[in-house]
Amino acid sequence: MTPSQNPPAPANGYLGALRGTGRDARMFLAASGIHAVAIFGLYVVLLNLYLLRLGYGPEFIGVVQGTGILAIAALSVPASAAGRRWGPRRVIIGGLFAGSTALVALALSDMAPESIRAPWILAFNFSGTTAMTFYYVNHGPYQMSITTEANRTYHFSIRWQRRWRESFTSGAINNVHFALAS
Repeated sequence: MTPSQNPPAPANGYLGALRGTGRDARMFLAASGIHAVAIFGLYVVLLNLYLLRLGYGPEFIGVVQGTGILAIAALSVPASAAGRRWGPRRVIIGGLFAGSTALVALALSDMAPESIRAPWILAFNFSGTTAMTFYYVNHGPYQMSITTEANRTYHFSIRWQRRWRESFTSGAINNVHFALAS
C-alpha cells in the first residue's frame, strides 16, 4: 500500500481511533489490559516467589518456567489451526477459561500431597500455559476482525502500549509491596 492509498487517519489521532471502534474492540482492549496485569506483571513474579516459599530451588523453578515456554513453542501451530476451525473469539474464550482454571489449580499446589507436588506444579503450569497459547496466537486475528482498516494501526499500537504499561505498573506495585513487607 502506497502512502496515498493509506486509509484516512481518524480525527484526534489515538483517542479518535478508540472512540471510533466498536464495543467488542473496546472490551478486547480492557480484557487485554487485565490480562497484562495478571499474567505479565503479577504471575511471572509471584510464581517464582511462591515456588521459593514451597522450598524449591532455582533449578526446579527454571524447569517450571521452561515447561511454559515449551508449551508455547509446541502448541502455537495447533492453536492457530483451532482458531481457523472454530474462530478466534471462541478459541480465545476457551483458552482464557482453561488457562485460568489451570493456574488456580497451580496456586493450590501447597495443598497437594508432598509426593505429587512437583509433578502437580509442572502439569498445571504446562496446561495453563498451553491454554493461554490459544489466546496469544488468536488475539491478532481476532483484533483484525473487530477493527476497521482506518483504525487498525491505532488499535494495535494501543493494545501493545497498554500491555507493556500494565506489565510495568503491576511490576512496580510488586516492588512497592515487597519493600513495605521487608
